[in-house]
Amino acid sequence: MRPTILPFYNKNTINTSFFDDVILQEFESTLLFISETCGISDAFIAVDKDNIHVLLHKVGLSLLQDPDEIILFNEFVQKKEALICNSTNPEATHRFFAGFPITIAGFFSGSLCMVDKNARELSAIDLKIIKQCVSKIESLLKLEQKKQALDAVQKNNREKFRVFEQNSNEILYQISLEGTITYVSSNLTNSVGYNAVEIIGKNCFKFLHQDDIVNCKKYLNTIELNTKNNQSHIYRSLHKNGHYVWHSVRLQLFNNNGKTHYIGNCTDITAFIETEQKLKEQKDFYETIFNSIPTDVVAFDSNHRYQFLNPAAIKNDQLRAFIIGKDDFEYAAYRNRNPSFAIERRQKFMKALRTRKPYTWEETLIIDDTATYHRRTFTPVYHPDGSFNVMIGFSIDLTDSKKAQQDILKSRQFLKNVINNTAVGLLVQGSQSEIIENNAAACKMLGLTQNQ
Repeated sequence: MRPTILPFYNKNTINTSFFDDVILQEFESTLLFISETCGISDAFIAVDKDNIHVLLHKVGLSLLQDPDEIILFNEFVQKKEALICNSTNPEATHRFFAGFPITIAGFFSGSLCMVDKNARELSAIDLKIIKQCVSKIESLLKLEQKKQALDAVQKNNREKFRVFEQNSNEILYQISLEGTITYVSSNLTNSVGYNAVEIIGKNCFKFLHQDDIVNCKKYLNTIELNTKNNQSHIYRSLHKNGHYVWHSVRLQLFNNNGKTHYIGNCTDITAFIETEQKLKEQKDFYETIFNSIPTDVVAFDSNHRYQFLNPAAIKNDQLRAFIIGKDDFEYAAYRNRNPSFAIERRQKFMKALRTRKPYTWEETLIIDDTATYHRRTFTPVYHPDGSFNVMIGFSIDLTDSKKAQQDILKSRQFLKNVINNTAVGLLVQGSQSEIIENNAAACKMLGLTQNQ
């Protein structure tokens, strides 16, 4: 025997297998109401699926399993219009039959039928009540159609969300204002090792690094005070294995059924933080080396702006910090100096950039009437693809060497003046007996000029 309620799927996408108890009770009460009002004990609702008639609900008719068993029912569904008649067929088990079509969106979708073993008539009041009941059934089926369509959309959205959740790097979660975790997406396991069951219901601060708890609470207070706050926050979360991972979170307040929660998403940024730390260590390593070099080492960007200077280049820490991101023209203005040196350096810089080769020159700087001498080199460095990377500037202070050379020249000139003014003839001979130095007295004795 087939059950009274049969699952089906008709052209209007209504599936009785999803009917809840409420709509089934409405069908039951409608049929009972018609039966009592019209004085007919047997009634049923049938639906049409691909020209197959399925019994949806019934009162009475305990032995009826298929509406096609009723002879007049077949005549009714062929016409697809209301049929009220008394059969003259002696083989008919039911002499009276009344069928009323149920339509949805213009389609014949089913029927409300009443039968009686004896012949009878329906009054105008009966017909009016039946018409209202048909309209009620149609409304119920239309609502169910919309409900099932919405359920299908929601089911599809839930499936999409599940796929997104499982394949996303973003961890979604919800916590109460007290910090209790009330929801977390399943991909949390990929980041911290815990699954959702192990996390939900516990206080979120239990899983934070001790040094981050205070700042995390401040972040939550900021969100409560400013609901439009869209800032992210970085903190460390405890992994199930005992180590910590770095997360970046963005939260906002959400009201659900009168209860306020924090909802948001966080991203595991451990790899980024570790890479950043390694890069900083490398930067610190090379800066330590460059800072220990006794000669000037400077790095410029393509616009000739300072990116790095070691202490040998500028000893004053504040001045060295000031010049980062600036050029020599800004430095000259800041120091109230003549910008001529900046113009010369820019010319040399552009030549090195244009030729893609190191360029070396000697520079003389006069500061407070004191001259200093430097041998400077601009060396352009390029990426493997040939694009510009950085311009390295090296400088050697030649001031002491220049001063030593000048002192030697002055000494030699002084000695030469002394020798020339000595009354005694003096001759200085080399290893080959050549005369390499003489004075006026010696030339007079020999009767020669100094050049001879």
